[in-house]
Amino acid sequence: MTLSCTKCQSEFADWYPHGRCRDCGSQLRNDASGDLVPLPTPETEADSDAELDTWIAERDSLVVATSNEVPGYEAVAFHGEVMGITVLAPNVISNLGANMRKIVGGEVGVYVQILTDARKVALTRMRAEAMNRGANAVIATRLDANQIFNGVTELIAYGTAVTIRAREGF
Repeated sequence: MTLSCTKCQSEFADWYPHGRCRDCGSQLRNDASGDLVPLPTPETEADSDAELDTWIAERDSLVVATSNEVPGYEAVAFHGEVMGITVLAPNVISNLGANMRKIVGGEVGVYVQILTDARKVALTRMRAEAMNRGANAVIATRLDANQIFNGVTELIAYGTAVTIRAREGF
């Protein structure tokens, strides 16, 4: 069973502890039943993003590596290529700010935040696909960005989903 965001369509495994999307904060929907996931009460809601990151890390042992292997481990099963994709379209206000920044120079903070968020979404979607296939690692992970048309960019994370196990004697 998966949960999907009602706004940005991000997908989460059924063990995800909150009724709100980690990416955009919108309510989640149970894909199997179509029902909205109940929103957490103040007593059950995580106090911060750091607490949620810790919660997920404790339950998610999926290794993501940019290398073709994980040192000390061997791939024992191949689950195929996995990917996560998101499409970015900054709003008019963001574009106005960026155009102003071009005049004076420097980093365009709003675009940095948009791309950082998009990277997290793409990697989360790739990880979810790998876990759904039964993998415990993704190797040869890459990120790629392409402009689809003026002002709209796709960001894709992709790699090879595998099952790894520790090498004996390593």
